[in-house]
Amino acid sequence: MYTSSFIQNELINTFGHLIQAQMVRNVRKSIFYSVLADETTDISQIEQFSLCVRYVEDQSYKIREDFLTFVPVYDVTSAGLSNTVLETLSVLGFDLKKMRGQG
Repeated sequence: MYTSSFIQNELINTFGHLIQAQMVRNVRKSIFYSVLADETTDISQIEQFSLCVRYVEDQSYKIREDFLTFVPVYDVTSAGLSNTVLETLSVLGFDLKKMRGQG
């Protein structure tokens, strides 16, 4: 019946990964993209980024802005924050040469 919290969380995580993978594929098809990151502290006092990406859709030429992921932040210096963004984009499989804006 899929009613246990373990099964429900597993389904939510699986769908989240599928949606994220589709967004990454869409960004890879675009010529350029921009990254938007906002750092905040959550309720458990952990610093984290919300990482979004803005790009133009391949077929319809619509400007899209999609949330990608939350990323824990351990170094809040400017170098630490930029390294966190760059590492996360690399892990997700983005071509950093196509990045044209950061916000």
